[in-house]
Amino acid sequence: MKTLLAIAAGLALTAAAQAQSISLTASLTGANERPTANNSTATGIGSVTIAGDLLTYSVSYSGVNPTAAHFHGPAGVDQSAGVLIPLTLSSSSGNTGIFSGTATLTDTQKTTILGGNSYLNIHSAAFPGGEIRGQVVAVPEPGTVALLALGGAAIALRARRKS
Repeated sequence: MKTLLAIAAGLALTAAAQAQSISLTASLTGANERPTANNSTATGIGSVTIAGDLLTYSVSYSGVNPTAAHFHGPAGVDQSAGVLIPLTLSSSSGNTGIFSGTATLTDTQKTTILGGNSYLNIHSAAFPGGEIRGQVVAVPEPGTVALLALGGAAIALRARRKS
């Protein structure tokens, strides 16, 4: 019984920690562009954190000379949508680089992003509608996965002892 209480307490603490800071990611490619995928060889990866109403982002890219970048939404993987949050490109933007920044979210923007209904899009002169795109998705915390596995094992062990 003490083991189950400890596991429940650990899960509650993990959930509380996740409520304070949530990590998300996006993998950007031309194949992800909508309504029409493109053959761009450019790639990118976005790292996003939401803590309260503050969004922090860092996007690295290669093979594209960005003219603009945005979070778009609300939209699922196969949909396109208008700009949700404009992003600031660094003054040293080139064919390969990183840009980062922060934005204060409205409740609607936060709900859209956390609901998996937004995407990062990097635009270029060659593809003004967007050269590479990636859906923003949650990153499971390793500690959460481990705690859930431990909790499942404890429940299975307890059920086994009863039979």
